[in-house]
Amino acid sequence: MKQYFITIAIFLLVIAVWNYKNASTHSSGGASSSNAETSTTNNEVEESAFTLEVKKSLNLDYLKSFHLPIIIDFGADWCPPCRQMKPNFEKIYKTYQKKAIIKYTDTDKAPQVARQFPTQYIPTQVFFNSDGTPYAPQNAKERGLEFHYNSNNEHILTTHVGALSFEQMEQMLKEMGMNG
Repeated sequence: MKQYFITIAIFLLVIAVWNYKNASTHSSGGASSSNAETSTTNNEVEESAFTLEVKKSLNLDYLKSFHLPIIIDFGADWCPPCRQMKPNFEKIYKTYQKKAIIKYTDTDKAPQVARQFPTQYIPTQVFFNSDGTPYAPQNAKERGLEFHYNSNNEHILTTHVGALSFEQMEQMLKEMGMNG
């Protein structure tokens, strides 16, 4: 009988502690440490928009909210043209960090991200202007760019298949509205 009361007392104590912790985490007043954690989390989320490699997911709407041109490259370590382009892509990333959003997705390591885009062949790049619209230069065909449309015939994506030089990507970023 004594063990029964001890078990119930421990159970009630656990519930009381859980309720106390849960109520303090969700209260609007919140402790300053809770606000600091939120601030750190927001900074980490923003910084993740500017990291080169996409590992788990890609929120395109979030990236567009920065009003910067976007280039997303899809490739893999085993792909010779991808390896050829990698130094140029890393250089464009380092040169224009925070002036443009440059992302690389390894299609083997993040297939769920690659499936969101038309990546039948690699390397494939996807381009968006700083205003969030798909990149659409006049001479797109000559530059190997392809426009993709939805069922309403709205231009939703611009892609390029194959390697690009640093100079080609730099020119595209300027045309897509990069400042500086």
